[in-house]
Amino acid sequence: MEMEMTDVHVSQQNTSCVLQRNKCRKHQGNCPNPWILNLQVHDFLHRLPGELQRTVITEAVVPQPKCIKHLFGHCYNPWECRAGAHTEESPTLFDSDMAPCTPSTCYTSRCQLIHSEGYRAFFQHNVFVFKSRHCSLRRPSFHTNSENVRGWFRSLDHMSKLERDYRATRLLDFIDAPECKGQGSLEFQIKISQFDEGSYDHDCVDQYRYTIRHLVFTLDSEERPVSSLAFRHTWAWALTVDWNTLPNLETLVLDLRGYSYRQLQDPELPQELYDEQLERGAKRMECLELKSLIIYGLCSGPEYWDKIQHRRAMETLFQPALGKWGKLELRDEEYLVDW
Repeated sequence: MEMEMTDVHVSQQNTSCVLQRNKCRKHQGNCPNPWILNLQVHDFLHRLPGELQRTVITEAVVPQPKCIKHLFGHCYNPWECRAGAHTEESPTLFDSDMAPCTPSTCYTSRCQLIHSEGYRAFFQHNVFVFKSRHCSLRRPSFHTNSENVRGWFRSLDHMSKLERDYRATRLLDFIDAPECKGQGSLEFQIKISQFDEGSYDHDCVDQYRYTIRHLVFTLDSEERPVSSLAFRHTWAWALTVDWNTLPNLETLVLDLRGYSYRQLQDPELPQELYDEQLERGAKRMECLELKSLIIYGLCSGPEYWDKIQHRRAMETLFQPALGKWGKLELRDEEYLVDW
């Protein structure tokens, strides 16, 4: 039988391990599960066996996962989703972006036990949702040969990195951005220096970030016209993650709609430019053993929608990323609309 978990204050009275209760910016002290902050509940928590301690802390600290289909605006059967899966949280200055990627300090500042176990549970059970921002860069008119087009296309790599979700640059490793490993992008560092009050525990983040199990990548169109979404050089940014660092990953959702949206505005761009990115990314994912892989946008629009051979090629390309009983879902639209 597992022995009772203890923290650094176990030899003292239970109340002695209570630390200052910091109000995180996200909830302003009004956290969704205030019951764990109750002094009696806190004392009782320390008397529970280790497994029960972990269960209680996980229930309190880990946010309820959002409906993945709702994140993409495509859940037409919300009554079958878990209550709260479609709720929108009111934004706040810094933690509107940061809180979904770190546990609330309303909980983790309570005591050392909740702090350490809270971080562990959060990174193992939270569904991390990352977005790339809209690309405002306009392409030039192409009156040159295909090799010049290819050179211009690849010159956008730097801009692509700037438009990545800055939270992802801290929690994940990207093979094309080794300078961000362990410290995040410049944007992340600026936001930390401006808004963080010491609650972002870098040591715990580094200890548990490689244990992430659930990841969702989306494109943030910011309600821009479809025409400007069509050529988005950041469409394949999620494919540059160093998947070897995430051995526990079980659920992965990729937004690759830029692959299909290219048809709307840039049909003259060589298809091989997109296929090369796709194939390289899929090859790097072969180290994974996913239970669920959901990909949006590989077979959408008039060019790909009813092409059975193309769909089978996409399935063959990404099938190696699945575990023994893993499932691949390709979700697409017949018509290219402003998703």
